Amino acid sequence: MFKKILIATDGSDHSRAAVELGAALAAKDEAEVVVVHVLLAGEVDADVQRLIDVEFPASEPVPMFADDARTDMLAVESQSFDIARQKAASYRTFRILGEQIAQQAVQTLKAKGAGRVRSLILEGNPAERILKAAADEHPDIVICGARGLSNFAALLLGSVSNKIAHLCPVTCITVR
Repeated sequence: MFKKILIATDGSDHSRAAVELGAALAAKDEAEVVVVHVLLAGEVDADVQRLIDVEFPASEPVPMFADDARTDMLAVESQSFDIARQKAASYRTFRILGEQIAQQAVQTLKAKGAGRVRSLILEGNPAERILKAAADEHPDIVICGARGLSNFAALLLGSVSNKIAHLCPVTCITVR
């Protein structure tokens, strides 16, 4: 029945359930599976920030002295460097976590009998990037979790799964 299945995953419990369902469908129909993970860059919660801080500690700030313009300039440059360094560390951390999430999904799919599996790691707005992947990949079905790792603001703006269900041109299954 299904030739190609797209599964969106963020590593949450609901998305792991989506992977399990996708694995069962793929094994039954010998379907190709495309696992999509959109990096969480920009949505840093306290636990992830602690991980970043431990893995990539910032250097000691340069002290600022009001009577020394050169020291002030060096301090500003140092702070700018630290901000850039923290952003780069955050990106690397999100990239590593994203690759691990996608790899875990691929391993689960293969262990459950899915033969042809590949993954895409994307950046940007999760709903938009998943919808774009669906448009590019032409799956027969898109499967995602009902609730992901999003923050409270997502509840006010509408969830990723809700947007996908309403805007996706193919059948969507939202898993709890």
